[in-house]
Amino acid sequence: MNVVVRLDVSRAIGTGHWRRMGHLFELMPGAKVTFAVKTDDLDNPLFAGQSVRFLASDGGLDALCATCNDADADLLVLDFLKYPPGLVERARDESGRKVLTFHEYADWDGASDLAVNYNTFDGFEAAGSARVLAGPRYCILNRALLSGVRRPDPTGVLAAFGGSDPSAFSATFVERVATRLPNIAFTIHKGPFAVPVSAARQRPSNVRWTGLEDSFFDLLLSARVGVSAAGNSMYEMMYLGLTPLVLAHNEHQAEFARNAARLGACVYCGEHPDVDWEQLAERVQAQHEAPPEPPQRLVDGLGAQRIVERLAALVA
Repeated sequence: MNVVVRLDVSRAIGTGHWRRMGHLFELMPGAKVTFAVKTDDLDNPLFAGQSVRFLASDGGLDALCATCNDADADLLVLDFLKYPPGLVERARDESGRKVLTFHEYADWDGASDLAVNYNTFDGFEAAGSARVLAGPRYCILNRALLSGVRRPDPTGVLAAFGGSDPSAFSATFVERVATRLPNIAFTIHKGPFAVPVSAARQRPSNVRWTGLEDSFFDLLLSARVGVSAAGNSMYEMMYLGLTPLVLAHNEHQAEFARNAARLGACVYCGEHPDVDWEQLAERVQAQHEAPPEPPQRLVDGLGAQRIVERLAALVA
């Protein structure tokens, strides 16, 4: 199967869309994947070793259709933050390909051959249909996480606020939380598109900064407490049985976190800029001293396989 995946990766959007597409097609070793990417950082090491065609800033359909033709694509995958009205229908008609779409908002329509939104969005429990796969049972996880073994004596706190951290949660977390709890070891995982943190803000002796050179999943498997934004990391922490303390960069992340918290799967700690950092520090300390019982398991690790099975039927 030849696949073209169209997505955006940037300092504003982050890397979650890129990550989940890579994880999905790891389960399809026979698939030949070409990424059609619009980005503001062409030289980012995230793209190393991948088949990538970089699109101009307008990311037009002509270039996308040309990529589909060059790759002899059987399937076009669109993974956008938001879909302008009519975009999916135009992409399907102009490319002549079957179209799979991934969504962060409830902005799918009848133009997709298959649509996926694996977030805990408002009303996700009742949103599924023959052509819409809805909710975290379709969450895509990395094989390294699925095959990993959680340490029996996890220690420390792992904080990860997304590939770009547009709200600068990492730096504020160190200043307002980690420095208040000097007896707890903190690991802050910085995404590849995050703004560099000044040396002055990295000084606390109980804080370790990590990045692409470290395995995020090894760090996650050894963490006692997880703190994250309401993106992929939130669902990964849920899968491991943690009850993540979740901050939202924006309203749609707040929606996901509120619903996950309603179901007992996380603790929602607020949306930027209205985060109660003192309360967050208290919650971190409480979980570190006495981790809560594993929450309801919204993510079972089989989501990618469920999608792959539907894809096989779609392009048969």
